[in-house]
Amino acid sequence: MEVEQKHTTPHAKKLAIVTMSYRDDFEECGLLVKSIDIFVGNEILHYIVVNDEDFRLFQAYNYGQHRILKKSTILPKYLVRLPFKIFGHNFWISPFTIPVRGWIVQQICKLGIFEVINKDIDAVLNVDSESVFCRPFDINSFLSNGKFPLFMINSNEYHHDHYVKSTKRLLRIDKDITVALQYSYIVGGGECFTRKNLTSLLKRIGAKQIFRSWKMRLCNTYRFSEYNLYGIYVNTFLDEEDHYLAHIVHNKDRPFPLINIMTSSTDFENKIKEFMSNGKALGLWMQKHKRNKKTGGYLSFGKRKEIIQKFGNFINREQ
Repeated sequence: MEVEQKHTTPHAKKLAIVTMSYRDDFEECGLLVKSIDIFVGNEILHYIVVNDEDFRLFQAYNYGQHRILKKSTILPKYLVRLPFKIFGHNFWISPFTIPVRGWIVQQICKLGIFEVINKDIDAVLNVDSESVFCRPFDINSFLSNGKFPLFMINSNEYHHDHYVKSTKRLLRIDKDITVALQYSYIVGGGECFTRKNLTSLLKRIGAKQIFRSWKMRLCNTYRFSEYNLYGIYVNTFLDEEDHYLAHIVHNKDRPFPLINIMTSSTDFENKIKEFMSNGKALGLWMQKHKRNKKTGGYLSFGKRKEIIQKFGNFINREQ
């Protein structure tokens, strides 16, 4: 794959990249950071949000356009993290909420991101820490008539029905939204939030809650999807304001096509060739289907890095 020199493109709207990460993904996040150094213009800041105890470790990536943030700067002060795991999961507790799982905490941090980033940023692009950019990212090519894409895909997510039901409850939707049962706004990276729309969404979520706290409302919700919340809200209440619909049919059409790394080196390399031959892909999303599985076909980080290095040799490219 040919690598072009990254460049800064002037534009009216200001975008930032947001990544949630933690120490087990430290190396993978470093690969994302290096790819942003090369393929993303310096005017686009990259915010990495991590657990407080991981903040010192991630200072290695606190340079240039990258910024490291603690989750505690977004979470409500009354939440206290348990010092031990329950069934392998972290939990936060408080007098005002049910025990809050780490997955819910991460989603709350994504939704609250505009509280802690530069005030002049209009929108954020959510990128998973196990992703890499593989070609230059130009915000102007991402926009259409000044609008950001709102990606949607035919849903085969196991919990999708639950996500839709919780969204209807949180947004107090009493009309039929059958179309939401068919489509999901979870595409595995490249999901956009605009500051204006997200502020409006969170105001509605918190409107009937004590202290009008959207965070308390979501902490007391066992299961929801931040991306489906945002997508359904924008479609149902805002008539897709600031967005244009981008319907994804196949995995290769995603901004970051998913590659299962529970595979062989040959299959992994062939998948990269296939996906990056598609001009739509910004990069790759590399993830285990079973995240806790470390053996039996699991492709090590070192091997993945070596293979990706063949496609543009960007990892060791001089900055």
